[in-house]
Amino acid sequence: MNFANHPDSEKFIHSYYSELAVSMARNNVCHASSNKLLSDFSRIALLDTNADYKQERTIVIVGAGASQAACSLLTGAEAARVLLKEVSNYTDINMINEEIEKLTWHYNLDSEDFETILLALSKFTRNSVIKMHKKFYDIRYNPWIGYEILAHMFKYRFIDAIINFNFDELLDQSILDELGEHGYEKLIMDGDSPESPEKWIDVQTQSFKLPLYIKPHGTITYPSSLRFTKDDYMTMSDDYIAIFKKLLSNDRPINIIVLGYSMQSVELNMLLRRASVGRSQNNPIRLYFFEKENDKLSKLSSQAIDHNILSIFPPDNIEIAFGLEFLWSAICKQFRPNEQPRGIERHIIISKLFNRREDHVREPNYLAHYAGERTYVEIALEVAKSKGFSSTEDWPNNRIGTYYKKHKEALTEHGLIPNPIESISAACKTLEIEEYGYGGAAVTLGMQKHARNYVNKSIVMEPKEFDGAAIKLADKALKQIRSNVQLVSDETKRLFISVLVSMYRGEEVEVVHNRFIGRNVFLRNPIKMPTLKSLQWMTQQALEKCGYEWDRLACTAKSGHWLTTQPYVEAISKSSSAKLLLVVSDTVYLDQLRKMYKANIIDEIRLLPWWLNNRNVTIFLNGNVPKFAISFERRMRTPYISPMYLEDGNDVDDAWNSFVAYWIKAKRFDSKKRDNHISKSHIDDEKIRLGKMLLKHRKIQ
Repeated sequence: MNFANHPDSEKFIHSYYSELAVSMARNNVCHASSNKLLSDFSRIALLDTNADYKQERTIVIVGAGASQAACSLLTGAEAARVLLKEVSNYTDINMINEEIEKLTWHYNLDSEDFETILLALSKFTRNSVIKMHKKFYDIRYNPWIGYEILAHMFKYRFIDAIINFNFDELLDQSILDELGEHGYEKLIMDGDSPESPEKWIDVQTQSFKLPLYIKPHGTITYPSSLRFTKDDYMTMSDDYIAIFKKLLSNDRPINIIVLGYSMQSVELNMLLRRASVGRSQNNPIRLYFFEKENDKLSKLSSQAIDHNILSIFPPDNIEIAFGLEFLWSAICKQFRPNEQPRGIERHIIISKLFNRREDHVREPNYLAHYAGERTYVEIALEVAKSKGFSSTEDWPNNRIGTYYKKHKEALTEHGLIPNPIESISAACKTLEIEEYGYGGAAVTLGMQKHARNYVNKSIVMEPKEFDGAAIKLADKALKQIRSNVQLVSDETKRLFISVLVSMYRGEEVEVVHNRFIGRNVFLRNPIKMPTLKSLQWMTQQALEKCGYEWDRLACTAKSGHWLTTQPYVEAISKSSSAKLLLVVSDTVYLDQLRKMYKANIIDEIRLLPWWLNNRNVTIFLNGNVPKFAISFERRMRTPYISPMYLEDGNDVDDAWNSFVAYWIKAKRFDSKKRDNHISKSHIDDEKIRLGKMLLKHRKIQ
């Protein structure tokens, strides 16, 4: 019985996942914080306020059973039978069977296992084996909800590493879509590993700085990387092994989730057994299987050198996608209601629209159709996420640009298809998304009419306005999906509309790990915030100091939306001594901000156009003295930021000077004066004026 249909499945899986979900939620918090802030961040984020815990490590092992569930790819056993039949046409089958028997004895392998048969066949005809692999596993563009959820958890550091033993690249593409080219470290070829694993390790926490993706047996795009002979297995480079050893180090508990894999890898089992040596009972290795116990899966723990490798099995098989969705739900339940992690809505609709049978994926023009359709959907999702008004500056390098370029490449390779996309601008017109301003620097959902009266109108869509626009946007995008391949039902359309609305209501920005850019390189001692949650929790932690470490807040923002949400409103408005200076680029939340902070605002909120406001700063002052700050560049409403917490005096002054310069700019814009160069003397004079105003409104503490 598939456990998804088991009458007690929810009760069992909740119990089965409970410890794992707690550990993975804590993992997310640990990666967002420094050791000294772990207690504060845990208190803010998690329902379990106990912050006295050791950071664990979560690893996922992926095998053929996962890709078989994704789009009916051949399992190892099925591929082995086809390979044997093919090779036996020109090679003595008895010789092959003899080699299989030798491997069974020498390496304690299962004679029917895919890897055992590959090892045997490669002795006689490696080139034929590679050719057959290309036929079986050359597949990449077929997003499956199971892999989409894995990529999502990988990005937000619920998972530290994924070890993928499959040759196909279905999971590779989901990870690349979600994390981008530089959002993770990958080990495929020997040359991918650093000279020392310490280059990838955070000195303070001894955790990997970025998520780690490993394909020990190679990937189909690079035939030379494919590893399936006994010589290949036993000649892994020292650098590669060093990373594995660090990943499996005995300084912390390790949770390993096994998805569709039989645990028959010679090198992995060797490394796991080595990792069990000297491992204390406080730092066990736990193996979580989605399959019920059998002799093959339980062999590893029974052969472990000590008892600190624990195998945890369900009583019945758990369908992988169902299990991962439930695990994600269990993780979310560990967080406070206002601190929920970013949802998986976009992944659900992408999988619903584009996960198709393998035979469709192998059609000659499939990629041209798929990449074009995906481009339309990604534009819709991006515009929804950016509140109906999106800068296009980063489009060439995000999912939109990636799939548009793939669409054009496929057209060149396979020829034209009906209604190809001529340009991204043309795709926007099809969706009735208009260019805003000049040069295609931004696009909007029908807000061009407001361009002449910028100061008095919002360019970001109001919630009620977007709810109606989402229906039209979904309809336009779904009409680009080929009905003969994927029937777009009313249910799917309703789902897409709900996803667009959810994207609109969610966070607009993304923290990019390796984007240490712009003014940041001129700062003396900035503290990097590696995730969006670390930015939010650091802001909350700073706001809690209101009334005793600071009583004035100076802020530049695109719309100021974050200031309208809990717990920020509560932290600022509860103190009558807290005063606020604010520069924003959009009026959509202006009335709301004035109403919420009526007693706190000490000067009129100033407006500065989005194309002039490229740096978001929040400065916390004690009277007129800047104490600490949060700063990041955000050019042209790009969603990608690299936030910094500033406590060095010179760095805080730099942020304060930026605010004052923007304060002056906004005043000039409002009075329609020419925006001439703002000199140091202009800033110094305005700081004196602002300082007097800040002290004037200060109550005796």
